[in-house]
Amino acid sequence: MSIKVIIVTYNSSKSISNCIEALSLASKNYLLYIIVVDNASTDNTLVVLDNLYPELPVIQLTENTGYAHANNIGLSEILAHDQNDTAILIINPDIILPPDSLDSLFALLTSGSEIGMVSPAVSKLENESPEAIFRRYRRFRSLWGIPMAKSFQGQVRIVEVDRLPGCCMLIKPIVLEKIGLFDEAYFLYWEELDLCLRTRRANFKLLINTDIVIKHNINEGERPHRIYYMYRNQFYFSIKNYGYLLGAAFLIRRLITLFCEIWHFLRLQRFDLLQTIWSGLVAGIKGEKGRSSNQHATPKISWN
Repeated sequence: MSIKVIIVTYNSSKSISNCIEALSLASKNYLLYIIVVDNASTDNTLVVLDNLYPELPVIQLTENTGYAHANNIGLSEILAHDQNDTAILIINPDIILPPDSLDSLFALLTSGSEIGMVSPAVSKLENESPEAIFRRYRRFRSLWGIPMAKSFQGQVRIVEVDRLPGCCMLIKPIVLEKIGLFDEAYFLYWEELDLCLRTRRANFKLLINTDIVIKHNINEGERPHRIYYMYRNQFYFSIKNYGYLLGAAFLIRRLITLFCEIWHFLRLQRFDLLQTIWSGLVAGIKGEKGRSSNQHATPKISWN
């Protein structure tokens, strides 16, 4: 049996080798086939890959086409071949999987036909205790703010949720064959929420193993391009998945997040980020999709 791995890189030269080395220790029971899709990096990511892993398949894109599209290229390559006894891992290049963790995730994924995708728990705080992480995922709220997390088959360490962290997801190919791939209209952010919602609507469960904890992008919250796409894409997400009436209700709930972030950036005197929020909101109202030409939407550094 095998696990196909997709890593989308963008200026990831400082992290990619650690990610790949950790993957080699994350599974002892399954063959790993890694595909790297590089989103037109401008650093020496490709040089690092060529020097350290010359045998690794690398798909080089000539322009940054977005996280969703880059993953879809890798997924299409995998799904075009035989999928017997296979799972697909989507992982960001800054993720370090603990030893043997992929074997545990694969065992969880294949423990029931109703399970569609699984993930480890993600910690975004330094020195966060396992107990705190568990409590956070036990309270993991749905997109509507309604608690959904619950134990699965009496195992309190396994939590059923309505959305998974997009930085590390192990997926059954049959799920993607039924619901399709990432929606590329998002370009960046919200695409994993959209995929998770479609997975649940296809009657598959999403599970998190809180015994496996990874760190991810602790300081990413104040990156302008992230803020821009997060606020822009919520409009497309809500109308697409809930229609205009329920979509409006969803956006009203999102106002809580908006007010919290405005207050946070006012305290920090980050007036530039307030302008970014405004630009994202205006773009969302106008129905902008895909890659934006807005200056606030341009990554100055890697998002991975």
